[in-house]
Amino acid sequence: MGLSSAGWIEARDLPGSDKAVYAFAGPIDVHRTQQGDLAVAIETDRLSRFLATLAPGEFGAAFILNADGKFIAVPDSG
Repeated sequence: MGLSSAGWIEARDLPGSDKAVYAFAGPIDVHRTQQGDLAVAIETDRLSRFLATLAPGEFGAAFILNADGKFIAVPDSG
């Protein structure tokens, strides 16, 4: 990959899946020398199920927004 900076991407056109996925990719530096790259992907429905397990206060809810304020994941109600 040879990435120079880290970042998030949204993927919706994955083979064999209709689920939205967010992926993070970035360089791995050790002593200021790039040793490799790291990529992690998670389906948004998994994020929603996780958020549903959180209890931030009596009437609160947890959610995830992107930098533009768009909802990425909200608690799964069911």
